[in-house]
Amino acid sequence: MKKFLIKISYTILPMWIFLFGLTIYYGICIKPKETKELGGLGKIPFGNIYENFYKDDIPEKPLYKIARTPDEIKNTNAKIINIGDSFSLTNYSNTTVSYPNFMQKNNIDVCNYEPHMMTWLNPFQSTWDLLNLGFLDSSSAKIVIIESVERALISRITGIDFNKKQVSAYQKPKQSKSSANTKTSSKKVKQKLLPNNPLTEAKNYFALKFGLGAQPVRYCKLTKDYFADNFSRDLYFFQDDITWGTTITSEEKSKTLENLEKIFKKAEERGLKLIILIAVDKYDLYQNYIENNPYPPKTINEDFEELTNGDKRIIYSKKILQPEIIAGEKDIFYVNDSHWSVKGSKIVGNYLTKMFE
Repeated sequence: MKKFLIKISYTILPMWIFLFGLTIYYGICIKPKETKELGGLGKIPFGNIYENFYKDDIPEKPLYKIARTPDEIKNTNAKIINIGDSFSLTNYSNTTVSYPNFMQKNNIDVCNYEPHMMTWLNPFQSTWDLLNLGFLDSSSAKIVIIESVERALISRITGIDFNKKQVSAYQKPKQSKSSANTKTSSKKVKQKLLPNNPLTEAKNYFALKFGLGAQPVRYCKLTKDYFADNFSRDLYFFQDDITWGTTITSEEKSKTLENLEKIFKKAEERGLKLIILIAVDKYDLYQNYIENNPYPPKTINEDFEELTNGDKRIIYSKKILQPEIIAGEKDIFYVNDSHWSVKGSKIVGNYLTKMFE
């Protein structure tokens, strides 16, 4: 027994001490700096870059009305009902304020549909279910906005099940067919990075740091300063901006048009004006300003506009935000998040306010 203890004292024990030291270092020096979505997902120590930004525009709670069930939607008396994903949420993550909040602040009466786990819902499916099952009509509102992030837009539209007999509860978005050959699934990466214990998190951090794991966050250098502080020319974005497809394939086009026609027609039957808002991907918005861009151009917004013949019921946030980028405006997106900053949300919210006044 004594020999065994002596043996492990200079073999296994030092290794455990080393691992314990790495875990403590990660927990104290790195983990607190993994701020916002991309920091946590990619184990990147951004720090509290925006801690003191935008305080005047961040409410203690959302200003707009919230409906969490189909019955609450049915009994809502608002000018606009917004059905979207995480871009529609206020305080989805720290210092995040959504465009419906700014619309309400500008005296546009908005109700946001926020059922449990709404960030994984297909807003097109949810809208169809509410319309088709009689929970949503002109007695609830006059206008319905469906908001979807660009990378999931086509899969969400083509994935609508028009034969459902109940309102959707939980549904993860699928990859676009144009990304079928992608080797790395970001969903699998997310599962691997889910925090189990401090040692696992530390292991994931060092694996990503030394290139031993699949990094779900991509990085590019920009040609100009578009972000704050020490990250002014650093573009970090979710890899799904690329891996979920950068164009609309020919086989997706006919199904997209067919399903759009059905949902627009159903809204008209219910006496509602239906608007689609596309939340531009971070990569797409900044792609023209990437130094020696190694990735393919993303043209889903342009492809969609061409496919729908410039339908005025479709709003492209890329067109709203691009002039700000061209003018050199910083932090339209957060450097450490795949969502618009408060500034970006405010620009979109003010645009929609003028549209619906």
